[in-house]
Amino acid sequence: MQIEELKSEIKRLLTEGLDLALQRLGEVLRAESEQYNLYLGLRGRYTAYLTERIQGVRSNAELDILYNRMMADLLALVELLDTSDFRQEDEVVAPQQPKRGHLLYHIPDAMALGREHACRVRIAYQQEDLLRNWKEQAGQDLQNIRVAEVMAVEMLNALESRPFHIRSISDTIQFLEDADYTEWLFYVRPLLEGAFPLLLKVSVIEVIGGRELRKDVVIEEQVVVSSVAEEQAETLRSLGLEVALHLRPEQDEAVANVLKNILSQTAPAYSPPPRPSAPQAPQPEPAAPRAARRGRSALLLLAFIVCALGLTWSFTTSIQRDYWVAAWSDSEEAYTAYIEKHKHDPAFFAAPQCEKAYFRRIEISDDPVFVRKYLEKFGQSALAAPERQAYAQQRLHTLEQAWVERIRTAPTNENVGKYVEQFPEMTLLPEVVAILQAHPEVLAEQMDILEQAVVQQAHTDSLSPQKMELLQRARPDNGRIRDIIREH
Repeated sequence: MQIEELKSEIKRLLTEGLDLALQRLGEVLRAESEQYNLYLGLRGRYTAYLTERIQGVRSNAELDILYNRMMADLLALVELLDTSDFRQEDEVVAPQQPKRGHLLYHIPDAMALGREHACRVRIAYQQEDLLRNWKEQAGQDLQNIRVAEVMAVEMLNALESRPFHIRSISDTIQFLEDADYTEWLFYVRPLLEGAFPLLLKVSVIEVIGGRELRKDVVIEEQVVVSSVAEEQAETLRSLGLEVALHLRPEQDEAVANVLKNILSQTAPAYSPPPRPSAPQAPQPEPAAPRAARRGRSALLLLAFIVCALGLTWSFTTSIQRDYWVAAWSDSEEAYTAYIEKHKHDPAFFAAPQCEKAYFRRIEISDDPVFVRKYLEKFGQSALAAPERQAYAQQRLHTLEQAWVERIRTAPTNENVGKYVEQFPEMTLLPEVVAILQAHPEVLAEQMDILEQAVVQQAHTDSLSPQKMELLQRARPDNGRIRDIIREH
C-alpha cells in the first residue's frame, strides 16, 4: 500500500473514531521512527481521556475540547510522516477486525432466601488469561463475545417486583488489559421465594466522534429461590447449637467456640451397675441408669455437632473457614496471617469477617499501625458500625497517651524517638513539650527530634498551625521553625 493511501486511510478512520485511527497508525508505524514517541504520547493521552470520561471528573464541554485537540494533534502527526516512518509494505499488517474475547461468569442456579450469594464475571482477550486462578464451579458459563478496551458489566433485576437485592463490589466500567483478566463481583440476596430471572448486561464501550457509544449483550439466567436452607439452619439452632449449613456473619465466633468445646470436652464416664451376688427373683427390667443416659446423650450430641460442623465446613468459603481458625487462635499473629492471605481477593473486603479480623486485631494489639489500617479501610465505611469506628479512634488516642506517660516516666531520646516514629500525627505534642521543658538537661536534644519530625510533616503538607505555634513558643529563637512558618 502506498504511503499516501495509508495516510488517507488513517484520516478516514479518524472520522469514525480516534481509537480506530490510533490503532491503525500503531499497525503501520515503525517502532524505530522518530515520530513513534509522539504516537505513544497520543495513546497515553487518549487512555487518560477515557479514564476521565468514565469517572466523570470533567464536564462534556471540557472532554470535547480534549478530544478535538487530540484529533488535531493526530492529523498534524500524520502530515509529518514520510516513507522512513512506515513499515515496509510486506511488514504492514491488515486492518484488525473488531476484537473478540471471552466472557466467563458464575450465577448460582439456586439461592437461599435472604442470604447473599457471590456472582463473578470475568472478561479477557485470551481464554488462558480468563481461567487463571478461577475455581471451577457448577453452573458456570463461558462465551465468546465482542470486546473493546473499555467494558461495562451490570447485574439487574428483570422484574419490576425486584426479587433480588444486588450489591456491586466492582466499578461498573473497567479497562480490559491485553494479558490479564478483568473481574466484576456482585452479591445477590433473594428477597422473594420462587423462580425469577436475573439479568447480566455486558457492554462494549467505544468513543466515536468524542461521544460514548455502547453495544450491549444481555444474558438472562433463571434462579430458583428457596427457604429450605434457612429452615435447616433454624432447625439446628432450635436444638441449641450455634452451627448451620448456611452461617450468618454473626455466627462466626460461635463456630470457633464450638470447635474449641468439641476438642476440650469429653463425654461423662459410664460405669455399669454392679451385678447381683445371688440369683434373684425375676424383676422388671430397670430403666437405664441416669449416668448411662447422660453418657449416650452426650456422645450422640457430640456426633451430631461434628456432622453439622462437617457440613458447615464444606458449604462455606475459605474466607469464612480461615476466619474461624484465626478466631480460634485469637492472636495478633493469627489475624495478621489471615488478612495477608486474603487481602488480594476482591471479595475479602466486602465480607463481614474482614472487618471483624481488623477490629479484633486492634483490640488485642498495642501496635498503632494496625489501628491506622483499620481506620484507613473502615473509618468512613458503611461496613463498620459507628461505635466500632469511634472505638478505633479512641484506641489510637489511648495508645499515644500511653507513650506520653512513658516519656513522662523516662524522658530519654529513645522514648521520644519511638513516640515520633509510632505517632507521626503527634496529636499530644503539647503534653510532650511540657514534659520536656521540665527537664532542661535533655530539652535541647529531644526538641531537635521533635523539630525534625515537624520539618518532615511540613514537606508532606500534614503540619497543623497549632503545632507550628506550639514549637515557636517553645523555641522562639529557632531558625528552622521560623522558616517553616514563613513558608506556610
